[in-house]
Amino acid sequence: MKKHLLIRNGFVASAVLFATISAHTFSSQAPPNRNGGPASNSVTCANPSCHSGPSVSSQTVSITSDIPASGFQPNTDYNITVTGSLGGATASISGFEASIESTNGFEGMVSAGSANNVRTVGMGNFASHNGSQSFTAGESSWTFVWNSGMAPDGTTVYAVVNFANGNGTTSGDVVLTKSMQLMKSQNISIDEKSIANLKTFPNPASDILTISFTNGVPNNTLELYDMQGRLVKELFSGKIAGEFSESYSVSDLSPGIYILNIQNEKGFKQERIIVQ
Repeated sequence: MKKHLLIRNGFVASAVLFATISAHTFSSQAPPNRNGGPASNSVTCANPSCHSGPSVSSQTVSITSDIPASGFQPNTDYNITVTGSLGGATASISGFEASIESTNGFEGMVSAGSANNVRTVGMGNFASHNGSQSFTAGESSWTFVWNSGMAPDGTTVYAVVNFANGNGTTSGDVVLTKSMQLMKSQNISIDEKSIANLKTFPNPASDILTISFTNGVPNNTLELYDMQGRLVKELFSGKIAGEFSESYSVSDLSPGIYILNIQNEKGFKQERIIVQ
């Protein structure tokens, strides 16, 4: 009986030692395939053996980039920033991991660029923290470089941030995921005398969307399509002479990305519309 107890205590001690070593190792970088994206099978480090904490918290994660509203161009470098905000909660150290994927798998190439707090892991497919990082003014952020390569429209950034309490164990940490869909520039060629000075505002829109442009061809149709190419709303069909400006309700549409298609006998022009 005593022998059994000693073995059990030894197992517990080994488990604690393993958890401590793992926590120390992952403070220098994130393990690959743990950011909740498709390539990671939606897996993160939020589990009892790695990082466990409350399921509901005030912390938030955001993703921003310098990709223009018109969308990303092929084979172009862009800066992607992942930020973890405490929102009044407490945490001493932070870490992150991100990948950029489509239904085809990883897209483009990620690199640390000039950032000292970012490195790549997992054969270069993931951007990760490079050493543990404390929060400044309630936030912790990382900026990495993404070369778009030949990524398709709808490519998505998948990111995870760990808000750790730094107690050397696996408890009391919060792990949150976030994703952001990226739009590819359409580069559609059309006679600018046909449809010129196209403006859509506000964009993103939540209630009313205003569309204005200068028209050089009388007969036009205005339609909204979803990202699967399905017509979701017919806005206008008829003759337009000169300046056009109309407002439309989009409150009946689900949040997401849509394509505004303006077409006449000279061709068509498209603009991405975000409904939130």
